[in-house]
Amino acid sequence: MRANARGRVRLEVMNMLSLLFGAIMLGLGFSSCTQVSVKEPFGTKPARLDPDVWNGVWRMDGGDPGRITVSKDRPGEFAFGEVSDSKAEAKEESEELTVAVREVDGDLFFTVIDDGTPKEDHKVEEGFVWGRIAVNDNTALVWLPDSEAFEALLKDGTIPGKDTRKKDAKTGMTSGGISLDKLEEKHLELIAKGTRGVLFAWDKPMVFVRVPWREEAADAKE
Repeated sequence: MRANARGRVRLEVMNMLSLLFGAIMLGLGFSSCTQVSVKEPFGTKPARLDPDVWNGVWRMDGGDPGRITVSKDRPGEFAFGEVSDSKAEAKEESEELTVAVREVDGDLFFTVIDDGTPKEDHKVEEGFVWGRIAVNDNTALVWLPDSEAFEALLKDGTIPGKDTRKKDAKTGMTSGGISLDKLEEKHLELIAKGTRGVLFAWDKPMVFVRVPWREEAADAKE
């Protein structure tokens, strides 16, 4: 039950912020737009997250709801967890993702810094899932990095990192990904401002809507 719960949380968050948010998740494969990872939270400083804007239950079209809870102790961080239909299930399925939101000149970027993987099993070289995010009027838009665009920047030495992608000749499936090394402020600004071209999947945003959710209604199902 616990393993299944973790799998559902990771899959949902992936779709959410599509991997969002959720790398996510390190245990699952990347699509062409999600093969770019970072070594540390992307951005120059923690974003100020207003609980009135961020806290609540969010749903992606066709997906299960997930709850965002802004951290009271760690600036610019929130937890994302699955919404359960009963108190018993909620206790059993307590896995959560931890997401850091940082900014670069006002633009917001998320990084999934903890996907519930045991610390001893986590491999730093795998990096973290990240992307752009914007929240307004109970709607969140998420854009993931475009691996092809970042590939070009790696080849000409504009940004540091390595490309370990390999395509299987038989299946056509691609494994590995692009891992960015530690980024300096000039790299962060170049990526955030798009001065070397469009680096995110602008035409394929993930859209999440904050929805009303009554806990007492869910509890009544017990």
